[in-house]
Amino acid sequence: IEIAPNRKPLVLSYAAFVDKYRAVLIERVTLVDPILDKLSILVHPEACAKVRAAGTSQEKMRLLYDITFRSGGVQLKSKFFEILKKVHPHLVQELNGIH
Repeated sequence: IEIAPNRKPLVLSYAAFVDKYRAVLIERVTLVDPILDKLSILVHPEACAKVRAAGTSQEKMRLLYDITFRSGGVQLKSKFFEILKKVHPHLVQELNGIH
């Protein structure tokens, strides 16, 4: 019988990834709106609107970090990481050192 591992360490490591690579993610994540679509159930509608209204993907990512991640904490960062793996898999692999 296999026992499912505790998910909490993964959540923390996902959030740590999002924190560690903040500058790179702000610079290189281009598909912010599809990510925000998937996060919208966890993010206040006003915050979503503010992020969407930003002009560039870098501005959107900065707002995502400054407004959303600050208030959403570890759980939201973890969810962002899971979505990022689907939307920008090559970027996540590159940052993890997997080629």
